[in-house]
Amino acid sequence: LADLPPGEAVVTWRTPVDQGNAGVIGFFCWYSPGAPLDWKNARDVPRYLIPLAGGVGDLVTMRLHDLPNMRKGPITLGVCAVDAAGNIGPVTAVQGRLSVDSQPTLVMERNPSASVPLVPVPKLGDADVFVIDALDKVNGVTGELIPENHAGYLRQNHVWTNSTRRVTLAAARNEFVAFQVVVRGPVEPVDARLTFDGEQSKSIRADVQRLRYVQTNKGLFPDPVIPNASPMPTWPRKAKKTPTHLALLAELYVPHDAPSGEHRGTLLLRRGADMLELGVSLRVWNFTLPDHLSFIPQMNGYGVPAPPEDLAYYRVAHEHRTCLNRLPYNWRGQVNPGCAPRNRKGRFDWASYDARFGPLFDGTGFSDLPRRGVPIEVFYLPLNENWPVKIEPNFKGGYWIENAVTPRYRAQFVNACRMFTQHFRERGWNDTFFEFYLNNKVIFKRKGWSSASAPWLFDEPTNTQDFWALRWFGRAFHEGVGRAYGSTAPGDILPRLVYRCDISRPQWQRDTLDGVLDVNVVGGPFHRYLPLIMDRKRRNDNVLYNYGGSNNITVSNVWAAAWCIDTWCLGGDGVLPWQTIGGKKAWIKGDSHAMFYHGKPLKQVAPVPSIRLKAYRRGQQDVEYLVMFAKVYNHPCWRVGRDVRRMLQLKPVFKTQGGEDAGTLTFGSLSPRQLWDVRMKVGALLDRAAPPAKRRWIDLRTSRRTFAGAETIGHVTTQ
Repeated sequence: LADLPPGEAVVTWRTPVDQGNAGVIGFFCWYSPGAPLDWKNARDVPRYLIPLAGGVGDLVTMRLHDLPNMRKGPITLGVCAVDAAGNIGPVTAVQGRLSVDSQPTLVMERNPSASVPLVPVPKLGDADVFVIDALDKVNGVTGELIPENHAGYLRQNHVWTNSTRRVTLAAARNEFVAFQVVVRGPVEPVDARLTFDGEQSKSIRADVQRLRYVQTNKGLFPDPVIPNASPMPTWPRKAKKTPTHLALLAELYVPHDAPSGEHRGTLLLRRGADMLELGVSLRVWNFTLPDHLSFIPQMNGYGVPAPPEDLAYYRVAHEHRTCLNRLPYNWRGQVNPGCAPRNRKGRFDWASYDARFGPLFDGTGFSDLPRRGVPIEVFYLPLNENWPVKIEPNFKGGYWIENAVTPRYRAQFVNACRMFTQHFRERGWNDTFFEFYLNNKVIFKRKGWSSASAPWLFDEPTNTQDFWALRWFGRAFHEGVGRAYGSTAPGDILPRLVYRCDISRPQWQRDTLDGVLDVNVVGGPFHRYLPLIMDRKRRNDNVLYNYGGSNNITVSNVWAAAWCIDTWCLGGDGVLPWQTIGGKKAWIKGDSHAMFYHGKPLKQVAPVPSIRLKAYRRGQQDVEYLVMFAKVYNHPCWRVGRDVRRMLQLKPVFKTQGGEDAGTLTFGSLSPRQLWDVRMKVGALLDRAAPPAKRRWIDLRTSRRTFAGAETIGHVTTQ
């Protein structure tokens, strides 16, 4: 009970033998406070908590939580079996206790706000200079600060002391930290250079970049982060109003071998003959963030550019402690050129596929980046309903899949899954989640049957037949994977070929994907149905993501970081903004999806990162702090997550335009200072503990699944 959230308990029993021939299929459960079972006041255990029966003698596990009028104290539980004929067995009663609340792992001291000294802000010629958090943003015309803050914030804040003209930062090894310099006044270019003093500080990588403003319906806002020396103008040529603010981003990376302690540097700003020096203090804490991500901000995208541009996109994501995952096929199930091995009469030619993507899977494509040599975390397989086996010649019609496709189709698909697994195993690509994911929808056939290949709604399923078709494909996939694994020992390291589904209506899923689904990507109802989703995660050993849209350019960038933190605190393993590749007009008109801007305007192959991509990195790094804190101080992750949510007062609101809109989580007026306070609190505790560096703190792996026998669940159809 000590490791359970308050008001919970785990109950186990074994499926009994049925005296008849029907067989036990499930159970009825009741509970009442105290002992013995008080039938007058007994309540039904919510049906969604009660598992189905397994085989005779199989262990049944039920996790109790959210029981009405029952938060703590002794409890009596009554359980009886029911068979397929409706016969009910005798009630067995057991007494126990629900877990109780525990002392918080983290407590934030509320320090009174200090008055801001009326010291004049620094000047660069006749321009005012302010230092703010990297998660803040300033309207390029009005100077509006987002999120809104108190009047003295620009003069002095958690990273800037105006009286000493010094920026104060703290970071672990293998961490990026940043701050912004905002220049208000004549909108002329500013040269900037950040250097650190002394031999011991030489390894700290410092760079000053420029935020480019884009036009939105609410004015000019910064988003792409470009080299400060780039000739690209800071504002669109046809800006509707005259800009008055310029923003620079000073970014520091602390390498693995940086000595802990205080490091001092100088930020030098020049504009023509004018010059300004600002002090920078960086405290390097005595711990190191892992190279392998414990929490994955997965940057989803569509369409894959041709080499070498594709590798450049993956590298930018990797450097920002995120993972780019780009779907390699279209609505017709046609795989983009070069994104699958060549299919030569049922045998795959891997040469070109391995040459293109192998550096992602073995880490050599990232060998010179901060997380050196870590393979890409997640990668879509080209497998879909129309590749490598064509669906149309094998589709007989109907909406229940077992009657709608030919046995030949399934056999060939299983064999293809086997060949992928076998090849990846031979190459030793064991660190990447290779995702088999079905993205297509039958509703795309509205424009004509041949306009889409999916006879079911695979992405965001709604009908039971859609879920059932997903289960059918998942079983076939795991059968093929299992054949390639063979008779390996449970502890053997094997490629991570996993089955992923994107679910927008988890309340309609029931048990259709139990034991089949590996990666559960849940949309808007994530918070509303969290107990149900977490029960499935625990029961089926899922990796769990929350998907949705990124924050708009005109609103707070804190939301991207908070989305990461909130999702981890609730038990998730990652977030997934559903589209992250900026369109052709993103440089001119604000594009809320653009985490990556194409590099052609700067005449470069690599994409240009958005400041919001860096906000996801900030959130990912904050989660690494929390993971390490839970591990080092031996706290359950749920307890750390609960305390952090209380400290930050996280109350996300899901906003959607309705229909199939993925929606966006908003976090109100949550401020950069609040996130900074939590990080400083946890960082100080980790610095005190000084844990040894590890490349990996969390190994995200799912259970091995094998499906070679008959289906264990079924469905009822009406005539």
